[in-house]
Amino acid sequence: MSDQYNYDDLKQDSRGAGDNILAQLSGLALDQKRAEAEVAKAEEALATAKAELSRISEREIPDLMDKAEMAEYTTKDGIKIKIKEKVHGSIPKATEAQAFEWLKENEHDNLIKREFKIQFGKDDEKWADKFLKDLQKRKRPLAFELKRTVHPSTLSSFVTGQLEAGVDFPMDTFGVFRKRSSVIEVK
Repeated sequence: MSDQYNYDDLKQDSRGAGDNILAQLSGLALDQKRAEAEVAKAEEALATAKAELSRISEREIPDLMDKAEMAEYTTKDGIKIKIKEKVHGSIPKATEAQAFEWLKENEHDNLIKREFKIQFGKDDEKWADKFLKDLQKRKRPLAFELKRTVHPSTLSSFVTGQLEAGVDFPMDTFGVFRKRSSVIEVK
């Protein structure tokens, strides 16, 4: 908690409580600071709990299941433990050209989305309206930006399919990483 001041120790404004607006305002200001401190404390506790969950579900249980050479286990109490792997990807800027070339060479360039960003000046309102009506018949050049992307969830699904099919896939080019975690089901 960044604010170490104990607001509970503060006393009410010396003008008195009740109908005095300034006293009410002082009290509400202290209430707000207390609430902010509680939120900070709760956020800190949540971050700690998430880190603990991650440690257990992404490292401890998968490592132990690997040692036991199991992908799934059900305890005597009926608790089912499964290890699930998710593949994630996000094409790094440094390997973007290589990734798009690989997709094209392997006939998967339909995954690439092309986004055009066209800039009109502030005095070009009429021209912008005309452009919307007839993009193909423009009569003057436009400043534009072309961005090529593959949506991360589309990429993840695609990579998962490629890996399942046994394709020699350039993982680093596509920023691919695997995340293993346990899934617990209680009956």
